[in-house]
Amino acid sequence: MLTSDIPAGATMTARAAARLYDALLAGTLVSPAQLAEPSSPAVSGTDEVTGAPAVFGLGYTIGLTAALSEPTLFGMAGSGGTAAFADTATGFCLGVMKNRASMGDFTTVERTARIVLQAG
Repeated sequence: MLTSDIPAGATMTARAAARLYDALLAGTLVSPAQLAEPSSPAVSGTDEVTGAPAVFGLGYTIGLTAALSEPTLFGMAGSGGTAAFADTATGFCLGVMKNRASMGDFTTVERTARIVLQAG
């Protein structure tokens, strides 16, 4: 499974995911002007996968979960309760990957993000 080429998935560590978002914020992957596209709302409505309300930029979720809905956050939650995102207001990036999947349960992501965002 880990060596499969699945277009919708990514195989990486939490550190690698956070570094990807850091590169986006730093202007390494896109210019600061181009960063507005993925980090600003483009569409909103009901997420057809989760059934929950959602706001999307181009390729990323704006806000991450119901508990992490700040409009300065952009990223993507994954299956099994994993997620990675960046905060354009603080420059903070986080990747959370879990050894034990918990479908639809983002408690670990939300708790970790709150601790680090409040400390920063």
